[in-house]
Amino acid sequence: MVSLRAQIGGDEKDSAPAKDVHHIDGTPEHTPAPETDAPRRGGRGMLIFAGIMAAFWAGAACAYLWGYFGVQGLARLDPQLLSFVAVVTFLPPLLIVASALALARAQTLSDTARHLAAVSERLTATDENAIQSAQRLGRAVRRELDALSTGLDGAFGRMRALETVLEDRV
Repeated sequence: MVSLRAQIGGDEKDSAPAKDVHHIDGTPEHTPAPETDAPRRGGRGMLIFAGIMAAFWAGAACAYLWGYFGVQGLARLDPQLLSFVAVVTFLPPLLIVASALALARAQTLSDTARHLAAVSERLTATDENAIQSAQRLGRAVRRELDALSTGLDGAFGRMRALETVLEDRV
């Protein structure tokens, strides 16, 4: 055991600890994080599918309107009806893409939450080495207290004996 006085005073032979008390042989310095079994999922597939569906919707709506009204019929439509046709043609694809973006973000957040749960579980799990070190420290403190108690009992016994000898002489 290294004394505090030797560490402060810089006495070379007693200032260095003989063994690192925080490192137990046979255990690695750093335990790597366990890899999760589920691979990270990206939302690219969902976004590609949404883009294809949006293009299909817009193309189908344009083809239907082109076939129904013709070139001359689309040019003669009122501005209110033309704006309605534009909304019916392009709003659903925008909603499809927006919902795909929201679902992809939700999937990413779900993966992040799962990873954070695994990390927090690992951080809050009990460390067996820390438990063993605490038990060892408790036993060492108990031994020292027992030795101190034994020493004090002996000192009190000698004091009582000295007291009785002094009372007999006085």
